[in-house]
Amino acid sequence: MPPVDSEPLVEVTLTTPEITASELLCDETLERWQLDVSASSWTGGGALWWTTDQIYIESHDVRSRSAAPDGSSDELRLRLNIVADWRDAQTNLSTAFLCASEPDGLFVLYDPSGDIVACQSLGPAVMDWSRVADVPMCP
Repeated sequence: MPPVDSEPLVEVTLTTPEITASELLCDETLERWQLDVSASSWTGGGALWWTTDQIYIESHDVRSRSAAPDGSSDELRLRLNIVADWRDAQTNLSTAFLCASEPDGLFVLYDPSGDIVACQSLGPAVMDWSRVADVPMCP
């Protein structure tokens, strides 16, 4: 039997992930929001809470779309289609927020074990999310 070629094992080194870059954009032509987040190590994903009035609040999971084999980085992405009627918004799929609405958001980054390791405010104003029910406390 001939020898089987195998790729060398990649040594994985994990550190506590940090947010290295983020961008929240709305494409008016596609009628879609997109959040891209880069992290310094593998993550356990993230979550986005956002609102325009602190009454109607949406939450969405932000999942990894590409991670370095050695654990040195992770790229997360969330795409949300804009719906005409807020009642049609679906978690992780769509949003009621129009591009012109400029929602304020809180992005939370989890480590691979699910602990919160970083938070970042998004949007035109820096809102105090500590007063909003069901939103985790940031470190």
